[in-house]
Amino acid sequence: MGKSNNGESAQLRIDDPHLFKSREELVSRVARWRDLYPWLKGWRLTEASHAWDNSVLLFYSIAKSNVDEFSEQRLVAGDNGFAANLRAEKFVPFETIPLAGGISKNAPYSNPTAEWGDSIGAFFAVLWRVFT
Repeated sequence: MGKSNNGESAQLRIDDPHLFKSREELVSRVARWRDLYPWLKGWRLTEASHAWDNSVLLFYSIAKSNVDEFSEQRLVAGDNGFAANLRAEKFVPFETIPLAGGISKNAPYSNPTAEWGDSIGAFFAVLWRVFT
């Protein structure tokens, strides 16, 4: 995970072993990750590409807008995947985004076992990627 120099935005990267083959398949993969980790609903997909035999999914702390996150207008197809034009996006300060339903600077830690069940290992793997 990275933060911008101005501290107003943050980027989260997920390396997914499933290689998407279309926009529709990408939508399905992102939905799967958001089902596993509902706090990802607070992040907007900004780029999806293939690297190292994985789908590399990049999310930014961006406010929701009226434009569909996966529309051709917002997420433009390229040679190696999709990318969003971020110039018109409004970033959300990282500190205000709830992670795991309660992990943040201003909120108590929630019980991930109750929320995630058998996917607890994946939960901590994603948190490790977020905070390192």
